[in-house]
Amino acid sequence: MGKMNRRRLISCLFASIVLSGCFTPIREQAFYVSPLNGNAEDYHTLPLANDSARTAFYARSAFYWGGANDRHNDHLDGWSFSGYAAHHVNRLQWYYGLDLSLGTYVVGKWDTSYTLLGDLSGRYWLPPAQASKLEPLSRYQFYGSTSFSGGINGVVPFQR
Repeated sequence: MGKMNRRRLISCLFASIVLSGCFTPIREQAFYVSPLNGNAEDYHTLPLANDSARTAFYARSAFYWGGANDRHNDHLDGWSFSGYAAHHVNRLQWYYGLDLSLGTYVVGKWDTSYTLLGDLSGRYWLPPAQASKLEPLSRYQFYGSTSFSGGINGVVPFQR
């Protein structure tokens, strides 16, 4: 092997060692995220103790959508409705009502072909280690839930 070929070989080895640190493989994470996770009971309006109306009826409706898992591989959309009645007698307040949630959760497919694309940070993404086991689960999933909610509290008035 000639002197020139050795220098070229050493230069190529050195460059490959130095430049390989720029590309960092990152294994994507796969988690099942419950579509009902962020759908917990929220604030309920109640009539004030000094209101003339002792009973009030309220309704709330919301539509939501978003992504879950690494790089938003899974998709979620849904609708929720809550209807309830609220009462007060002197310093006692209470409410009760029904809640309904419906929607779809799309378990996405993971790219297992290992044709990796980098991003501007020099990283490239690998599929989850068990992506082949997740593949049969990839499809639209329907979800729905209903619940009864209620609460009671006492009011302690301040001077002002």
